[in-house]
Amino acid sequence: MRNLLKIGAVLTCVLAMSVGQAMAAAPAEPPLPTYSAAPPAVAEAAQIKALVESDKPPAVRQREAALIAGSSGRATRTGDNLKLLLKNGQSTTLYTRRLCFGVSANDNDCIEYQLVEDLPHYGVYVVQKALYTRTDYVMIDATTGKQTLLLVFPMFSPDGQRFLVAGFDRADDGDLDALQIWRREKDSAVVEWRMAYGNAQLGFVSAAQVVKWDAAGITMEFDPSSGRPKWRGLIRKISNTWELVKN
Repeated sequence: MRNLLKIGAVLTCVLAMSVGQAMAAAPAEPPLPTYSAAPPAVAEAAQIKALVESDKPPAVRQREAALIAGSSGRATRTGDNLKLLLKNGQSTTLYTRRLCFGVSANDNDCIEYQLVEDLPHYGVYVVQKALYTRTDYVMIDATTGKQTLLLVFPMFSPDGQRFLVAGFDRADDGDLDALQIWRREKDSAVVEWRMAYGNAQLGFVSAAQVVKWDAAGITMEFDPSSGRPKWRGLIRKISNTWELVKN
């Protein structure tokens, strides 16, 4: 009897050790999707803008792959379909269409969507929408999936409540104001301020870069690309509007 008790005690000890080892070796549960990733700094955002507007599809696809890999499952791609998870438990899927050849090719049949920015801290995705004749951008609210069409890649303020679009190449074609500041409103956005291409204060500028965005306003460097030197200006908030002043 004593021998049986000893054997039982040994078996119990071995079983407990085995269970403990199995628990220790069990793989950790995957982390839940997070919506608190820090937004990029101005310098990094400027580099991202230059990349996605460089007209280099392979580089844009590489950026999307990196964003999907770091999205904790919020963004996935299956073939031509880009799926984005929303905070409301639903999802939105963007379908690429590749009928881009022949005399009948048009913007309705030739569309490629690429994720170019994932900003959970601001609650938005930004997707590049490459069409047959041009390239647009779509800001997608990460809670409701509401889409806001933009003709230029947006640069967000530090608090994410506003964003700047500076589209000098599109403005030269008459498509867009040279500068626009948008204000976020719930799951959408509205234009709060605009400045036309060729404005007396701005002149005919071919390119611009955001240097910083802080409490004083938006400091930008403008490039006339006409033999004239670059110059800096500050877009500052005054009362219910904005103004551009040269530094």
